[in-house]
Amino acid sequence: MEDQDLTSKQAPPGPPRRRWARRHPWKTGIGAVFVLFVLFLIIGALSSPPKTTAAAAGRTATASPSTPATSTPAMTSTSTPAAETAPVEHLPGIGATRADWNASHVMDTHGTTVPGCCFNPTPALATGGEPNVDAYYVVNYDANRVISYSMRFVPAPIGTVNAHVLAELPADTQMLWTRTLGTCRQSEFTSPTLARLLGPPPIGDTTGSVFVEFDSDEHGGGQSIYDPARVDTALLSLDSYPKASDGPEC
Repeated sequence: MEDQDLTSKQAPPGPPRRRWARRHPWKTGIGAVFVLFVLFLIIGALSSPPKTTAAAAGRTATASPSTPATSTPAMTSTSTPAAETAPVEHLPGIGATRADWNASHVMDTHGTTVPGCCFNPTPALATGGEPNVDAYYVVNYDANRVISYSMRFVPAPIGTVNAHVLAELPADTQMLWTRTLGTCRQSEFTSPTLARLLGPPPIGDTTGSVFVEFDSDEHGGGQSIYDPARVDTALLSLDSYPKASDGPEC
């Protein structure tokens, strides 16, 4: 076989052509945009602060209904002024300060009456035509407090007079003992309030004790007698007699 000349039409094939790049140029553009978008997302994720999830935000917002989640409660002092924690107590009768006693009683300034000894002039208490008789008399003081006094009553049963005496004492008063002798009746009362207020020196009534003696002397012709249906006097004093047998004679 004879060799044949190679024409231009029969030249050897060249390298393969990159047909997609020529026929689809839009694919290259989309790829570049996609790469830039991914880079933008990565950069944004790295630079943005951490987000709070909706659930966490809900828990934060509802943790304290009355206080915003971002606020810090101010520190409030729990101390109470001394005037509120220890209010001044005004005793109604025995143990009262002189100022409290004078504020709730009318001092008798009649004639030669010793100032501060007698209070509440009451004409109805007169038994022998006296011009002036006091409901409270022989009032004694110590360390500016009333430590003893006597009371006059229109004659009444012992229960009624005893109720009047209890009105002179703090509300927490209780009877320790009572006894009736030939010419008087005696009772010992105790009060935690009196113990607290009068326990420290100089009064020193650490048990809050009050001794009371009931009599019917005013209507007995001056004689020491006791009639439970017609009691007219009572003596109150800050004296402690733990047992009835410790009490004094009438």
